[in-house]
Amino acid sequence: MPLQNRVDPLNNIVANDSRGMLMGNRGCLHDDQKQIAGKRWTTHSWVTCALSFNGRKRELMAPRNYTELFFLDEATALAAGHRPCWECRRNNYTAFISASKQAHKLPMDEKLTVKEIDKVMHRDRTTAIADRAPILGNDLPDAAMVIDGEKRIWVRWQGAFYQWSFEGYGTVQDQFDGPVKLVTPNSTMRVLRHGYRAGMHPTLCPPVLGPTPEPAKPVRSAIIRKIQCLRWQLLTAPVTHQSRLPPLSADL
Repeated sequence: MPLQNRVDPLNNIVANDSRGMLMGNRGCLHDDQKQIAGKRWTTHSWVTCALSFNGRKRELMAPRNYTELFFLDEATALAAGHRPCWECRRNNYTAFISASKQAHKLPMDEKLTVKEIDKVMHRDRTTAIADRAPILGNDLPDAAMVIDGEKRIWVRWQGAFYQWSFEGYGTVQDQFDGPVKLVTPNSTMRVLRHGYRAGMHPTLCPPVLGPTPEPAKPVRSAIIRKIQCLRWQLLTAPVTHQSRLPPLSADL
């Protein structure tokens, strides 16, 4: 029986046996029976961590320790309101801070504390999606997530939208027939718009594992993009097979 430690973009914490690319932490949420009751955070510092770091190993949901949460990829973690960890994902953390400064029009040499960022992120991620204004969804940065009228979750990626699931991304479409609502919080959206490159699951073909110097050029047709994905999967089958990562270890 899998533990209740998988997080979806809507911030539901569920039991699911599929694997994720990142671990997360927002304090101790579980009891001594490794069950999560009512609380969904005990700190405003919501981070995402590498699955392995410096050989550290942890017992999952150990008593009186933080609850290890797992995400399909970074787009999922960002939508749920998390940011990169300073210790085990230093490059991503630095890129996130830099994009945050640009979003707030701050000079690069001006200090922006994590506490300040966490305060803004917490305000935005606790705003109910039902209270967010509907949008058309066409002018979104890569890794932004939306929810449609049928409660399906989609990620924006290189000019198209891909449907999210715990196993990866599937159905693809160019646009929506009507308005959708943002799942990714506003403050994180600004970070994405100012150049932060999220690590994406391999089902988006090819995988993006971190910040890149230049964004990829948009693909005009979702059909062409799907063909590119299928070709990439055939050429790099071992990578695709490794997308279900085992929980090597958990870390701070």
